Amino acid sequence: MAVNAENKVLLVRKTNKKIWQFPAGSLSVNEDVTGALRRELKEELGLDAESFAAEGIIGVRHRRNTKYGNNVFIIFLLRCSAAKHDIRIVDKEEIAEARFFSRIEATHNDRVDWIVKEVLKKHGGKKEAALSEMKNTPKPDDSVFYTLFL
Repeated sequence: MAVNAENKVLLVRKTNKKIWQFPAGSLSVNEDVTGALRRELKEELGLDAESFAAEGIIGVRHRRNTKYGNNVFIIFLLRCSAAKHDIRIVDKEEIAEARFFSRIEATHNDRVDWIVKEVLKKHGGKKEAALSEMKNTPKPDDSVFYTLFL
C-alpha cells in the first residue's frame, strides 16, 4: 500500500480487470524486498521510487485456487515523502489506469477490490505490531479460497 504525503493511497486498474487494486509484483531472484517494491513502481508507473520508504508489513493474503495453485501476497506499507507524483503508465499491457485515492473515496467505491477496503479499514495507514486472521472467504464452487491476515 503506497501512501503519499496527502495520505492518499495509490491504486491501479489492470488491463484485464475492472477493479482498482494495490500495485503488485514479484521478487526477482536475489532481490531484496525494498528493491522489488521500488522496481515495480518505476517499471509499471514511472514513479520516482526512491521517494518511497517501506515501513513494514501490514497484511498477508493467502489464496488457494484449485485451477492455478496457491499464492501468498504480502502487503507492505510504503510512505512517500514527495509532495507531487508524476504517474506515467509505462507498462500499458498490464496497467490501464493508476491514481491516488482518498481513503473515503476508495472505501466507498464499488470498483475497488475488497482487500483494499479491508486494509484501509483496519490500518488507516499505520503500522500494526501483530497480524490476526481477518477474513476467510470461499467462492461458491470452492475453487478459490482466501485468507486475509491484517
